[in-house]
Amino acid sequence: KAACFTSEKFKTYLESLGIQLELNIAYQPECNGLRSRRSVTTGSSPSELMFGRKLRLWKDNDEEGIPGQVARMIELGNIAGVRRTKEKKKISNEYTSNLKAGETVLLLNGVLRKKGIRNKMLPRYEGPYKIIEQEKNNVFIIESKIGNRQTVHASRLIRYFSRAAVLNSLGREESKEEIHPLNNSTLQSVEHHYQGISPFGVLEFFLYSKSLNKLSDKMRNASRENPLVLDNNLSDALPLKRCSHSALEKYLMSLETWKVLNSLV
Repeated sequence: KAACFTSEKFKTYLESLGIQLELNIAYQPECNGLRSRRSVTTGSSPSELMFGRKLRLWKDNDEEGIPGQVARMIELGNIAGVRRTKEKKKISNEYTSNLKAGETVLLLNGVLRKKGIRNKMLPRYEGPYKIIEQEKNNVFIIESKIGNRQTVHASRLIRYFSRAAVLNSLGREESKEEIHPLNNSTLQSVEHHYQGISPFGVLEFFLYSKSLNKLSDKMRNASRENPLVLDNNLSDALPLKRCSHSALEKYLMSLETWKVLNSLV
């Protein structure tokens, strides 16, 4: 599927030579069965199954003779048949797809494995795509919304149901609001919650000093949400505390709190 093989210039060049170009389907090794190396399903190379023996070089000695070769051919045929039967039970992709042209589908991401996922947060499927044409051997030509076409196997496709279609089947209407609306009250609370750090701000560090006593129980019982803040000049440290404006101003008005803040400066 490289651009050097799918370009129009390369196709024109092959047509001028009378060569028919056939591309393999991406991420589908089952469609590229003709190969010279050992097959995982049969356990033997195609030439070994065809001729009933391993191809030998001139230096290899052949002492088995004709009877040995015939027995070996029968043995290889039996082994290949048994292995094919076992592999067919394991492979879940060999099925007759019920997808048709014109339907909307999702495409399995080719970067991810079919039986696993690298990252839990990554989407396993892309799309939606529209099926343009169905070819033999469960192969489909799909098209994206921007017009890009791909040739994929049915094992990488699942039927797509839009939200509007599902709601219509249930007799409900799709909401025109956003999925996660941020109304004015939520926005105001967020702005009030996250303001800049100042003596009268929402966030303040209240730390224990070596020479001063602990703060009042009411101050120390404030909510602790952030990690500890350590300082070499302090004997102990408290997490970041969150107080409202009114409560913080009330504490700062007391003389004891002002002394603590002045000692920390």
